[in-house]
Amino acid sequence: MGFSVAAIAMRIETSRGVMALASLMLAIALPAVGGEPRVRFCDNCSPQPGKGYTMCERFLKALNSPKTDPVPVCEINLPKEFKDFQQPSWQPVPVMENMRLVYDMEMFLVGPNERDYYYTKWRKYFPDKHWREKRLEDPRTWRRIPYEEWLTDFQARIQKREIEPRLSSTVAELNEHGSKRLFRYERTPGGEIAECRRNVQAHQYGIGGAYLFAEGTNPETPVAAIISASTLQSHLLIYRGKAVFALSTGGPNYYVMHVQMASPNAPTEIQKRNGEEIYVLVDRCGFERR
Repeated sequence: MGFSVAAIAMRIETSRGVMALASLMLAIALPAVGGEPRVRFCDNCSPQPGKGYTMCERFLKALNSPKTDPVPVCEINLPKEFKDFQQPSWQPVPVMENMRLVYDMEMFLVGPNERDYYYTKWRKYFPDKHWREKRLEDPRTWRRIPYEEWLTDFQARIQKREIEPRLSSTVAELNEHGSKRLFRYERTPGGEIAECRRNVQAHQYGIGGAYLFAEGTNPETPVAAIISASTLQSHLLIYRGKAVFALSTGGPNYYVMHVQMASPNAPTEIQKRNGEEIYVLVDRCGFERR
C-alpha cells in the first residue's frame, strides 16, 4: 500500500487578533452570567468570527447545547440532533507498511524548540536560519534526516514504547478541490487525545485533535503536514458533505476554537519547491468559552 500526500496548510491571519495560544494565556476565565450562553463568537481571536454564516451559527448552537461537553477541547462530539455535522469514518492504515508516509509526516512535525526530539537529536539538519525565513510559507527549506537513519531510530523508539504511531484514513470533500483521502496520525503513547485529557484534568493547557494530512498526486513526496500559526493538531468534522477543520486549545474553564474550511478562492498549490501540493484553509468561525 502506498500513498502520495499533500499538506493542508492552515493559514490564520494575526493582524486583526491574537492566536488561540495567546488568547488562552492572556484571557481571564469568566463565568457565564445568568442565562447567557457559555460559548460565544470570538471577535478578538479570529479574523472571521462567523456571525451570520449558517454553518457557524449552527456550530455555535451545538456548542451551547446542554448535551455537548462543556469543554470540547480534546474531542468534539456534537449532539445527534445536529445532523448536518457528522463524524468521519476512519479506517486503520498499517503503519509498518507505510513507513515512508510516516517519515514524511514526521519531518513536518519538527518544531523549533529544545523539547522537540528531532530538533534536539539532529540539530545539524535544521539550522535556525530556516525558522526565521517564512517557516509557515515553506516548511521544508531545511535538510531532511536521511530516511534510513530516521527509520532505525524510529523503530528503536517504538520498541522502547516511547512512541505508539497510529494511522487511519477517510475520504472527504475539500470544497471545489473534490474528494481527497485524508489521513489521521497520532504518535503519543495512548494517543494525543488521551494526553490532552490528562492536561485538561490537571488544569493545564490542552491541544485537541490529531495530526491531519491530505492525499497528494506526487509519488516522490509521500506526505506533508498540517501547519497552523497556533497548533498542528485539529479535529475533522463533515458539514453537509464538506470537510471542516476545528482547532481547539484551552483548559477546564476557558477554550478557544477556530473552525476552518478549504478556501474556494485560494490557489490549490501554494508551494511546489518540493513537488507537493498544499491546500489552503481559511477561518470560517471563531469561538470562545468564557
